[in-house]
Amino acid sequence: MKIKGILLFTILGIIGINCYSQNDNNKYLLGVSINYSHDDLTNNRLISNYNPYDINNSNTFELNGEFGYGLSPKTFIGIEIGYLSNSSKQERTTNEFVQNSGILNIKSSGISLIPKYKFMTSFSEKILFYTDFKLAFQYLMHENVVSQLNMESMELVYLNMNGNELKYGLAINPGLIFKINNKLGIKMDYSLIEVYNSHIKQTDDNDIAFEDINAWDYNLNMKLSQFNFGIIITW
Repeated sequence: MKIKGILLFTILGIIGINCYSQNDNNKYLLGVSINYSHDDLTNNRLISNYNPYDINNSNTFELNGEFGYGLSPKTFIGIEIGYLSNSSKQERTTNEFVQNSGILNIKSSGISLIPKYKFMTSFSEKILFYTDFKLAFQYLMHENVVSQLNMESMELVYLNMNGNELKYGLAINPGLIFKINNKLGIKMDYSLIEVYNSHIKQTDDNDIAFEDINAWDYNLNMKLSQFNFGIIITW
């Protein structure tokens, strides 16, 4: 999807053109969503020209539950509680092109607490458009394994590089709800814009010392594989 299309998708939700009336009796909202993605970069020509790996893949899993209270037929305030996990693995062996073998295993997992404001409007009686404006707080644990070559024994040594991360920021998620009946629907949303500040400190079981990391991350997400799918109930 092109950038113009994604921005138009979001603007429609913010403007809130309402073609059909919505149910005034829905005061509460309950939902759950899940996301899983897998990327295999082993045969990516652009990357493999510089860093040829025998294994180079990543996995992302996210599970979120939400509860909301209706301020009006179109607006809800609520909260999300979620669990997320990311892992990537890179391995390469020594050959005629690569002189140093190596292993890099990166894992992070944690929980999120997300107060949010939801604006909803309808394209028809069966399709609703919404935009979530989120204030996100996350706590993540990083468990990484890095291989280094021991120059005396000429063997690989595996070292832990672990840390804990506190993360907060803003996010905008546009989405659609396909109504099955007056109470139940299937939802699909997309993390479009994210702005986060993260602070990472090393843990006591860390083998490689590093300074505290404090950084801002700005993201306009163009990976359509990272849709979140779930169900939503209103009453």
